[in-house]
Amino acid sequence: MTPAVLLLSYGNFEAAFLPGAFILLAAAALRLSYFSTFGLSGSSEYTGLALDNNSILLVFLFAFESTLGTEIFSAVLYVSCLGLAALNVSQIKTPKSALEQLRGSDARLDSVSQGRRGIGVRITLLRASLIPPTLSDIMIHPYSNETQTRWDHGDFKVQLIQPNNTRPMGFCDGSAADLAELQQMAESEGADEMRIEKKSLKTGREIWTLHGGG
Repeated sequence: MTPAVLLLSYGNFEAAFLPGAFILLAAAALRLSYFSTFGLSGSSEYTGLALDNNSILLVFLFAFESTLGTEIFSAVLYVSCLGLAALNVSQIKTPKSALEQLRGSDARLDSVSQGRRGIGVRITLLRASLIPPTLSDIMIHPYSNETQTRWDHGDFKVQLIQPNNTRPMGFCDGSAADLAELQQMAESEGADEMRIEKKSLKTGREIWTLHGGG
């Protein structure tokens, strides 16, 4: 909201500045309602430019006001605000600040349990935002609305399912570490063996059907 008010006030609330202010507000509302929830590309990255950066960049821009003059600076400010609105809802990747990571440091725990022939495969996700993704031991991402959306956007390479169950168990990248974690989880549930049936999709991704044996 601050950039929109700033744009209007600098333009003396003229009608020509109203569309720019409206676009800024619409982009902010879209980002807060969708991108801040489903736009995370990882535990330390956002998809799109975070709204906090808008005010910082505009303050930096005002350093050139005296050099450019009022009329030219008004046009530059207008174009810059439109550019920021576009970046807020774009697909660029921007890192979360240290403060944002501290605010989100409470751990998220999601668990999905399903069984076949008395053998359940349990996937438990425990992720703290302060732990970088490269250091996290979690390879398997359990099914949720967020992970399903990330699968739809192509963030994961493998979808994990069980026979006779239409809802996915979870998602992963199909690495050797993922296979080792699946085997370890199956053994922890008492499975003597685990067989994986792989199906390749036209997109190059795969669907793995997990069969547990007694």
